[in-house]
Amino acid sequence: MPELNRAGFKTINCNNYYTYIILDKSSFTKSSFNTWKNELKAWNPSIWNDEHNKDIDKSKNNIGASISAWGETNGQYNDVKTYNAFSPFVRIFLDKFKNR
Repeated sequence: MPELNRAGFKTINCNNYYTYIILDKSSFTKSSFNTWKNELKAWNPSIWNDEHNKDIDKSKNNIGASISAWGETNGQYNDVKTYNAFSPFVRIFLDKFKNR
């Protein structure tokens, strides 16, 4: 990300386990939500990954972050189930950044 930003590309940080939610029943427990919320406190969109967490990318080309639903559940989740299961993570993610 820092190299891309220096080269003039605009980036949206979608890297690392902070931004991936696996569509699996074990991911959608109260304990999982709380664990992810606590881990998310240590992360911000300027951190590329755990190996580069001290070198904050302050480039204006780093324009944000996103979370992703990662699904390999072989049809266990349709659109409604995905939305319902994923919504708490979206709320946690948006709450972290709402005052920025």
